[in-house]
Amino acid sequence: MQRSNQFNLTTIRYSEAELKAIAQDGDCDTVTIRLQDRLGDNGIIAALIARARGETLHVDSWIMSCRVLGAGSRRPRSTFLAGLARARAAAG
Repeated sequence: MQRSNQFNLTTIRYSEAELKAIAQDGDCDTVTIRLQDRLGDNGIIAALIARARGETLHVDSWIMSCRVLGAGSRRPRSTFLAGLARARAAAG
């Protein structure tokens, strides 16, 4: 989260300690996507932090690596949002 600028909706930069606190916050959802294809493992290519405010979920930070912004990048974005919806549903 400190270095990615290609797709960084808010440009908020959290420290490692802040990210650990966010991960423990019951009002926050965090989602990451790891991409592996026939050429190998690209590692974590996206991360999102969303905060619950009543029945609404507000995106606090959403960053994606430039590796997924080219042709055919709709699937990772759609998968990412679906993951966020599942995380929120599981949180109840």
